[in-house]
Amino acid sequence: MSQANYSRRLRKTTLLAFLGPLALAIPSGFLLRQVVPGEQFWLVFLASLLVIGAAFWACVPWWRTMDDMQKHGHMVSWYWGGMAGGMLVLAWLVAALGLNSDQALGAVALIMGQTLGFLIFWAVWMLRQRGAGE
Repeated sequence: MSQANYSRRLRKTTLLAFLGPLALAIPSGFLLRQVVPGEQFWLVFLASLLVIGAAFWACVPWWRTMDDMQKHGHMVSWYWGGMAGGMLVLAWLVAALGLNSDQALGAVALIMGQTLGFLIFWAVWMLRQRGAGE
């Protein structure tokens, strides 16, 4: 594949990865504002999961277009940058609003979710690696 063809494909998939989720998030956010918090919990939760899944799916072509070094750069940046940024915001919220504030507890829940997601994906990756070496 030529460099120009690769660059064009990467630009096209990058555009899809950014605009696809945005095209889903804007109308979803508008619809969520119409629902009273806590009402229709399961409907809102399932609809949110569908939007999240579609947003991830929109990024798959972009991810597959990248080479291993680009993928590695993104993974390192998301892990170190994302975790450092999240912990920085958590520390700021605790210092500014207290440990038991709604915002600090929400940030703790978010970081716990990130940690759980990391552990699940890492465990699956480790199991696949063990099977590949045998």
